[in-house]
Amino acid sequence: MTGGDELRARHYLHRTGARPIGHQEPPMPDRPITNRLPDWWRAKPEQLPEPSTDTSPDWWDELYSGDDVTSTVKEPAATVAAEPRGEGSGTTWWTAQPGYYPRPHPPAWLTEAPARIPLSPKTRAALYNASAAGTGWALGLYDPFAGALASCGTDFSISGALVLGTGGCLLIAHLWDRRTRHWWPGLAWAARIPLATAVLALALWAPAA
Repeated sequence: MTGGDELRARHYLHRTGARPIGHQEPPMPDRPITNRLPDWWRAKPEQLPEPSTDTSPDWWDELYSGDDVTSTVKEPAATVAAEPRGEGSGTTWWTAQPGYYPRPHPPAWLTEAPARIPLSPKTRAALYNASAAGTGWALGLYDPFAGALASCGTDFSISGALVLGTGGCLLIAHLWDRRTRHWWPGLAWAARIPLATAVLALALWAPAA
């Protein structure tokens, strides 16, 4: 089979008249110098001369007698699939075997979640609110609530102080705590401090004192 480049080379050699050594074209006999076109006024022969039939084989056909010059389509090269390293495995030669490289073992505290303390939901809620109330006491929020209840109980009545304390707790719970309890746990706990402090002041208020 011959390729496209070889066919183009053959065509070029035929067109330029190049021949290998030993296959030179026989010399042509000298022709008289005449005009390129015959004289138009001369009579034309009724039959044109037959073209010369040269039966000698061409040097190109002798040189490439066994090649098929009619096919110009290249056959695709056969692809060789890489053989797997082991039976039934799809790994190649550049892939390491499983377990070849050692793997680091991180500590357990980094990969395992810490165990939760077994507390009931009521206990966790009580500790949550108690810590918020204690923080409000430490920040000085308890004294304004307790002073307002004491002043209302002294100036008006005990029932008026109870209504003031209960209404204040409900107002804080509705306007503030209800909107902040779904925040991030740390921010939600900080937002619970005013309500927990108000409830603590109402619970510790002693009307008869």
